[in-house]
Amino acid sequence: MRLWCAVRKPVAHEWEARNERACFQNDCQRAMFGQAVTDECCLEGMTSASIMVDIEKCFEHLDHQQLIHEASATGFPLHMLRLLLNVYRAERRLVVEGCLSAPVRVHKGILAGCHFATMLLRMYLLKAVDAIAVPVLGCRVTPRVVVDDVSIQVVGTTDVVIDTLSGLACKLGTELVQKRLPLSKTKTIVVASK
Repeated sequence: MRLWCAVRKPVAHEWEARNERACFQNDCQRAMFGQAVTDECCLEGMTSASIMVDIEKCFEHLDHQQLIHEASATGFPLHMLRLLLNVYRAERRLVVEGCLSAPVRVHKGILAGCHFATMLLRMYLLKAVDAIAVPVLGCRVTPRVVVDDVSIQVVGTTDVVIDTLSGLACKLGTELVQKRLPLSKTKTIVVASK
């Protein structure tokens, strides 16, 4: 499987290049970029506010049928997805204190350690990100997805930022609920420059 993943990495990068909005930064880059934008806002007398939403047990909740639908809609290589889903759906056995269970098959979830897991999640969330990445008069909106977190940063005047961020947070929540992805009740935070 590792060799298969390594050989197909260029195919995956090609999809990411065609869907560049799916290529998000890592946590460190996201934090540094967010802080730089906040510092710039303070210097210019603007307000910056962000909401960071954690999706609970994210990889375990991805529906395989929805993955197929999203792959088709975004031009993700279906031959690659087919093999990945075969791996995810393969029979599994649980071992507890030396006892072996009967074979189990799953039709939901992807393996978090899989080489393609984060890319499949970005593909799965692409429509949700597009829904909140709309131009808003008087402010700048920047959505990001990093592993199992989604953040929205809004920059503008205080009143516009408050109205826009609260509206987009509700819209994001609706998008995630429609995809049956549970939001963490303890890891969602809002930070602001003022």
